[in-house]
Amino acid sequence: MQEIKELIRLDYQTGDLFWLPRSAKHFVATGIRDTKGCANNWNSRYAHKPCLTCIGNHGYKRGNFLGNSLLAHRAVFYIVNGFMPKYVDHINGNKLDNRPINLRQATNSENIANSKSRKNSSSKYLGVCWSKKHDKWVVHITKDYKQKYLGLFENEVDAAKAYNLAAIKLHKQYSNLNHV
Repeated sequence: MQEIKELIRLDYQTGDLFWLPRSAKHFVATGIRDTKGCANNWNSRYAHKPCLTCIGNHGYKRGNFLGNSLLAHRAVFYIVNGFMPKYVDHINGNKLDNRPINLRQATNSENIANSKSRKNSSSKYLGVCWSKKHDKWVVHITKDYKQKYLGLFENEVDAAKAYNLAAIKLHKQYSNLNHV
């Protein structure tokens, strides 16, 4: 993990990552070049250029780092904090916003609670969906993989407000709230 700090530079304002120049110690001689030649070749092509910029199927920036896939937000968190937690949460829910101020350590449950992808297609609000059976808006919230029923509502906005109250109580600062 220490190699992340040695080989990648972070722009703290934007969250963008850049390759740092590498020394000969990071290379193995080939039939064509010695280690210094390999370093010079690599540095002329990649040093100071953006890295971990591919957007994967999951929507996060990622890239190849020393033969392994590395998520950019995890690299940023490591550079800033000096350790790699199991989960890193994007506070504003934007998977591409890797500014250090937008990243925090989280549990899996907290990370899911802050997910923007929990909308039900029958409502524009999180935790709210239309019940044909009851002809009302039904509200549920999930904590630790357990769904909790919050009630039925005539009005979609009232249902969204009920979800917000429960989210604040259950998920605290990790709450992803409806904008009502």
